[in-house]
Amino acid sequence: MSNNNHYILEYNKVKVDDTIYWDLHRGGWKYVVDILKYEVHAEDGILFINALEDHLFHRKPLEQPWIAFIHQVPDNNNMVFPDLKRLINYNSWKRSIKYCKGIYTLSSYLKDFLDAQNLPVKVNRLFYPMDFDFVEFDKDGFLEGERKIIFIGEYLRNFQPFFDIKADGYKKILLDNEAFRQQDVNINESVEIVARVSDEEYDSLLSTSIVFLNLYDAPANTTVLECIARNAPILINRLPGVIEYLGEDYPLYYNSVEEAGDKLKKLDLVMEAHQYLVSMDKQKITKEFFVKSLHASPIYRSLDIPNSQKDKIFKQYDITVVITSYNRVYNIRGILERFSNQEFDGTFEVILWNNNISTMAELDLIVEDFKDKINIRLIHSSENYYCAMRLAMAHLMQSDYLLICDDDVQPGKHYIRDFWQKYQAYGPEAVLCTRGHKFEPHTLDEETADKVWDRGKHMTFYDETKEDIQIHFFHADNCLIPRSILLKLNNYEWENLDFILIDDYWMSYIISHELRIPIWKVKFDDNFKFTPCADNKDIALFHNPKVRKERATFYKYHMRKGWPASVIENDHENETPVAPTKSNETDEADVMLSRESIHFKDFDISIIMCVYSRLFNIREILDCFSKQSTQRSFELVIWNNNFEFRNDLNEIAAIYRDKLDIKLIHSSENILCRPRLALSSLVRGEKVVFCDDDVLPGITYLEELWENHERYGDKSLVCVSGESFLSNELDEDNPHLIWKKDNIRWHTYDEPTCEVHYFHANSCILSKQLLKQAATYSYPQPEMAWIDDYWLSYLLSHVLGVELRKIKGDAFLSFTNDNDKNDSEIALSRNPNIKYHKVAFYLYHYDRNWRPVLGEEVCEPE
Repeated sequence: MSNNNHYILEYNKVKVDDTIYWDLHRGGWKYVVDILKYEVHAEDGILFINALEDHLFHRKPLEQPWIAFIHQVPDNNNMVFPDLKRLINYNSWKRSIKYCKGIYTLSSYLKDFLDAQNLPVKVNRLFYPMDFDFVEFDKDGFLEGERKIIFIGEYLRNFQPFFDIKADGYKKILLDNEAFRQQDVNINESVEIVARVSDEEYDSLLSTSIVFLNLYDAPANTTVLECIARNAPILINRLPGVIEYLGEDYPLYYNSVEEAGDKLKKLDLVMEAHQYLVSMDKQKITKEFFVKSLHASPIYRSLDIPNSQKDKIFKQYDITVVITSYNRVYNIRGILERFSNQEFDGTFEVILWNNNISTMAELDLIVEDFKDKINIRLIHSSENYYCAMRLAMAHLMQSDYLLICDDDVQPGKHYIRDFWQKYQAYGPEAVLCTRGHKFEPHTLDEETADKVWDRGKHMTFYDETKEDIQIHFFHADNCLIPRSILLKLNNYEWENLDFILIDDYWMSYIISHELRIPIWKVKFDDNFKFTPCADNKDIALFHNPKVRKERATFYKYHMRKGWPASVIENDHENETPVAPTKSNETDEADVMLSRESIHFKDFDISIIMCVYSRLFNIREILDCFSKQSTQRSFELVIWNNNFEFRNDLNEIAAIYRDKLDIKLIHSSENILCRPRLALSSLVRGEKVVFCDDDVLPGITYLEELWENHERYGDKSLVCVSGESFLSNELDEDNPHLIWKKDNIRWHTYDEPTCEVHYFHANSCILSKQLLKQAATYSYPQPEMAWIDDYWLSYLLSHVLGVELRKIKGDAFLSFTNDNDKNDSEIALSRNPNIKYHKVAFYLYHYDRNWRPVLGEEVCEPE
């Protein structure tokens, strides 16, 4: 294995449990099991079975994710215990293989056989490591003392040749075992049969003896490995699994008992075998090589990192609680105190999103008091996104379930537990709330439509005291939404930006009408209460005139679109049928929403910039954007992942408030570039530009990106640099080699236009519609956020059929002086996490048949 230290991060990913090893070995497999326990074990890791055939034969099928070592050969001489050909036809194998994430062998011989069976899993080969802490072969002791030849072991042994071989001048010793006693062997007096010896006696015997073996077959044989490690000569028949470890040129192979006897007579040949073993490079059978090879293997790289091994920004929880704050800062301490006292057996995190930048300092102090009590993240936004930020949670949350708790709610101690239990009853695809409305069958009356909500006509309100019931419109003050549903919501655009003011009403329409997912109002009266300010007309959004107006507008819109008639079941006697929506009514709904937003400004371009270490560049970059020569309107959304910079960034942004439409979002945790997808639901541009904090835009930067994107169309992403694969040949022992220069073609920003496989997100443009479509997908592993542009390249190109087009960019942008610094904290491309996950993700998409290779035509002619 080549040196790939830069591509390995040594996570403990497996649970080494239910271990199996064989007592007859001096060290052997038990030594390997001990290595696994010490080097890679994690209690929350994937189950690692160290002898799969024994487990499936003696125990139950595996019905949880697992990986395993397998030792058996295709055909064995044991009619009771299965060989591989029989094992893969066992019912226990068939039931277990669907949960398998990979199988390891200790020889290429077994790997090749398993690969030929077209198994639905990866098979990797590792070398069998040996313990070198023992007595080595003593050449002088062998030559000067009583010469001995010994037969060791039982697995796949053919004992008869040892009794048949002529070994004049040698004492033949066989270490007794059960397999020998069960074989039909013609015993003679030439062999002394010895009962099991101590480890010390075994070491002494092996240090002054030649080993003889005759094997029916061999994967990686423990005795062979012991001889290699000790430099002890071994007389053995030639088999693929033996040759893989001893090499083709080993002197003491034999093809017949007669040949073995002849070679035994030649002391110079025996000593040549000893010297061959002394000179052999034994690196591959060391513990260190085994551990490094395991970490580097495609199977191990592809395993999820257990929660116990994750950095905080990737830890996974059972539930994410999100609280949105604006005016009710005085409630936050009490709410967090109640969450810190939850009685819930699972794990949860809290994300507190603050839409009021003026309360930043006050909230900072409150949250600081709870950092040791609950897992909490704080996000400050200079823009009031109202509750639209709930959609962004699909890519910010670190769980599969979002529990929305408003800032006027006082949760009881069983709040999370009971929501979780209710979801188990109504899931896996359902939205739960404690309050909401159910519409009655009716048709749209244009004359009274504006008053329907004021009068509560054609609907029934159910609060937290009512029994569980399926409804149409959930109130998001207390509700649980699976992340899978939030991802689907990302595919839908606000029909009008003003509907942001009634986000839960709009979400109810999409979930119920478009996705046909049930919404359940559950009884929850003992689990929370509202604060006294909940109904304050100066604060509560549902009293806000803007909200009331949009609620009435949206009612007319969804009625014309056929909801809730589309989901109301008219199966009750004497119930008035609901008239189907006429096509012209649907058209009228679309015309009604063609008006510009009253409350929110939209743009031609939204620029997303993620900041962490390069605060020193921001003022110069903002100055560049303030001088853009373009007719396009644009907003700049800066996501700051470094809380230490929040006040400095606020001050810098304030300088440009009159020149630029800037939104600042400060995150208490560094979540890398996850905001690029999260913000797809919050940015308001027709097109979206990703711009890194080491890019200096020229005055035509936005115009050039816009025009080039127009040229290639909405089904394209245009970037200024990227990479193409020159080969899709995967070296399974060294998968990192795919990233060496001979396999990758870099296309820098000063090179001609061409198509790429992997775009760099330092400067690129795509349609917002396409970004939202991408936002309906999630990383296969959370850590893929390290390489978000690589993952997006696969998603856009392979899954969504998007053209990735690199253009020549040196005429309209440059890079800051720190761009090429060899600092992994600043230049992420040099970060070892990125190197590690690039290899892991290559293996991921290789398995999914995205194996692009650059053709002969590299670039377009200028």
